[in-house]
Amino acid sequence: MDHLPLPSRRLGHPFRVRCLCSLDAYTGLDFQTFPQQNGWRLEPLPYGNKLTRIDNTDPPPKEISAFLQAWLFFGVLVEVFSEVGLDFNTEDFILRQKTEAILTTEALPSYLQRWINVAAHWDKYSRKQHFLKIQEILTIALAFTSANFTTRIISKFDVGTRRLKRSGGLENDVSIMVLHETLDHASRIARFGYPYRIDFGDDTFYSDLLEKHLKSKRFCPSEISLLKLTGNNTTLYLASCLERQSLSLDHENCTTSKCVARQIHAGYATRHLESCIGCEYGDVDSHKISNLLLQGKLPVVKLIRSKKDGQKIIIEVVADAPYFAISHVWSDGLGNKDSNSLPQCQLRRLWNLASALYENRPGQEPLYICIWIDTLCVPLAKINKAGHLAALKRLHEAFQSADKVLVLDSDLLQTPSWCSPEERLLRITLCGWMRRLWTLEEGVLGQRDLRFQFQDAAVKLPTSFDSVNQAIGLLTLALYEQFVPTRVSDRIVASPITVASDSDHAFFSSILTALPYRSTSVQIDETICLSHILGLDVKSLLDSKENIEDRMAKFLDLLAKSNRHLSSRLLHTEEPKLQTDGLRWAPASLLSLNPSDISHLLEGMNKDKTYFDARGLKVSNRAACILDFGTRPLKKAFLFRIGKGIWNVVVPYTGNQSIFEGLDHDWTSSSTQILRTMNPSRDWSLSWKRLYLKPPPQLALIGKSQGSINDNPIAVVALDNKHVPKQKGDNIPLHARYVGLGKSIPLYVVDPKVVVDYSDGTNAEEFLAHCDKFDIPEEDRMPISKWREKLDDAFTGIFDEEVFSVVEAEEVSPKQEWLIK
Repeated sequence: MDHLPLPSRRLGHPFRVRCLCSLDAYTGLDFQTFPQQNGWRLEPLPYGNKLTRIDNTDPPPKEISAFLQAWLFFGVLVEVFSEVGLDFNTEDFILRQKTEAILTTEALPSYLQRWINVAAHWDKYSRKQHFLKIQEILTIALAFTSANFTTRIISKFDVGTRRLKRSGGLENDVSIMVLHETLDHASRIARFGYPYRIDFGDDTFYSDLLEKHLKSKRFCPSEISLLKLTGNNTTLYLASCLERQSLSLDHENCTTSKCVARQIHAGYATRHLESCIGCEYGDVDSHKISNLLLQGKLPVVKLIRSKKDGQKIIIEVVADAPYFAISHVWSDGLGNKDSNSLPQCQLRRLWNLASALYENRPGQEPLYICIWIDTLCVPLAKINKAGHLAALKRLHEAFQSADKVLVLDSDLLQTPSWCSPEERLLRITLCGWMRRLWTLEEGVLGQRDLRFQFQDAAVKLPTSFDSVNQAIGLLTLALYEQFVPTRVSDRIVASPITVASDSDHAFFSSILTALPYRSTSVQIDETICLSHILGLDVKSLLDSKENIEDRMAKFLDLLAKSNRHLSSRLLHTEEPKLQTDGLRWAPASLLSLNPSDISHLLEGMNKDKTYFDARGLKVSNRAACILDFGTRPLKKAFLFRIGKGIWNVVVPYTGNQSIFEGLDHDWTSSSTQILRTMNPSRDWSLSWKRLYLKPPPQLALIGKSQGSINDNPIAVVALDNKHVPKQKGDNIPLHARYVGLGKSIPLYVVDPKVVVDYSDGTNAEEFLAHCDKFDIPEEDRMPISKWREKLDDAFTGIFDEEVFSVVEAEEVSPKQEWLIK
């Protein structure tokens, strides 16, 4: 994989891929039938993923790997370059050493450039035909690699496929998949003149061995998930080669979406530079800072080199002066929890870095430099509460008004700026600065002139890349833009991954995409930061009660008054909810939203712009039913059915996911056995526990859409009887209190292939004609009377009085309006 950029700071050695096959192993007769020509059976055709020997023998792993390399590496190269009319020499991709031959792709860029040059002279029709033939080759290869080199199942034919036991493992698999991705990108350049289409996460298949390799390198689980949002195997491989500061952190408690290794704890201490053996601190007049803030001014600090001692930096507080803003991660050591001060060694470093930003005066040291950094310019609350609040209200101005915003991150500071633009961008996207909440505000509001400080220079975000590796750059740039949405004038525009819109709700939807992988050490900061970004009234937010629940309630109130929309699909997301009346459906923290829920929510925000206020969330167009408990207890689950239909089991959807892993799509007696192990006092959420012994007279189940109530998870709400319509056709909104999520599982009755005559014999001729048309055998035809008998048998087979409550259910019109409190 020598065609990829060589990292400036490498983690170990690049992969060495041994040549396992003979150079003439690929005959070049036909790519799809090549396996059969060599004694292999590939099925199902045309896009096979199961490979076995025609003579039913089990060849050794080394032989298997040699064949796959001949077919999927050299075969793809031969076919692609033959298709575009280039003379291909296998020797160009072999590096011969004393005892072995190694694969090399050093010559690949020259082949690709010749291809693109030749394609420039083709007419539009020829470019299209060549592109389609090359895509056919790559699709045949992808059908096999996606089923055998990854954990992803792409079709029903993959189920039960026995993976080939092969040698060469990680290096061989990755070399093949990276080659395919590189050729796919080149084919789009040759066809369209530009990449035309970027395949984001769901359309990309990732090597399972490469994921294991990243984990073995101590990657944070969230970093792997993050890369897979827009990246491909090439991007993951390049990331695996980077030596980074994050790899030395403790990620044991990190999740697939949150890195908590950089959280600030009680023992936090400001750091000196590694070269410093100890120096005094430079203090700021925090009272003067507070006074300027209370006067409506934005204070900055002026750094002046002492004339007596050139190593000492003198600090003065000024206002209304041009300045540079410093954006940093506190875990890197530039914060201070005890005072507005920094060590002299850090002040000298800030002086040197800021001096280099004066681009019109290279080599000429300024008399003084003005900077804004939170450590010095935000008074501590424990020292001056009024000044602290005044600073929080004006934080957005510090980055909006700065001449330049300089990003400091410990990993970037160790990396030379001369590294490839792909490496620079990948390091920026993976650095700690990208994972914190406050830096989201600083990055969004400071985009007018945002610079990233590397070891030897401050650079802008790379946007131009080498043609061969352009896909790496574009995919990583898409990831960056998702997590630092672009602000244009007073608008925030959704990233290319989201659906852009000029309406007001696009402000919020674009920021939602940036939140899942970010964290903050102080949760109450979340609403302040988001209010700054969205242009909400931070003053009224800070004037509200200083607790997380009230701040989020106030933030949502400001959001509603600013005409921003939320999706009613929040009823079906799994994060902890607020416990405030009228807002029990709302997330206690937007940072806790599951990344998998974000696209679902954004789609809902563009389709069903749902309004909410202090009374609750307005919902309509949903499948729903009302359950009449009367005085029955809830127990561990409840059984219901509408009319004489299928019985359904509803289980409270709580944090104990191990229980749900054992529950199938159809409820059986073994499912009941699993449920017996549930302990509501241990496994249920607080809102469900309240219902355990004494549920309200009526609960309602609300589905995700108007199509089905069994689209899990379903929302469970407690009805206020005063608002239940007494007559059919009444469209009085139903008022209900959000309880939580439930999982609705139908009772297993008959094999899915069985066809039931629901007409009960009244339309027997139509039923028979239907069965005959689709060749349904006699044994798979069932009258409804027999089916109902099986329903009763199924109910008896799973029922346990200690586990289940049985309740009557009444279907509600999908047009019914709801007000969820």
